[in-house]
Amino acid sequence: MNPATAYHQLKNILAKTKLECAAKLAQLWDALKEPTLDQPKPEILLADWLDLCYQEYKKPNLLPNTQMSYERRIYQHIILKLGQIQPDKLNTTDIQEFYVSLKKDGRLIRVEFYGKGLSD
Repeated sequence: MNPATAYHQLKNILAKTKLECAAKLAQLWDALKEPTLDQPKPEILLADWLDLCYQEYKKPNLLPNTQMSYERRIYQHIILKLGQIQPDKLNTTDIQEFYVSLKKDGRLIRVEFYGKGLSD
């Protein structure tokens, strides 16, 4: 994606034979693959790990509106409630409590119109 125009870039591959074209296409696919995430270190907090994953791996490939949506969820909801937990210590109870708190009072704007809780 071209960040300046927010449009996805198209690549054109030219070759004399179908075999050469397939080889060039395979090279291009390898170059465009997203890097794989490493396992978080035991001492890192979920807030730091989420920030690193988002900034380094996801943000460069997202459109601006999607970036805003991800940032709102990560920085205004997830990190506030779960950010001080280490990823290897995070369990299903923590996640369920997080969802329950969002249902009760997770709305940050337009509270007077829709109430404090988020909808299903």
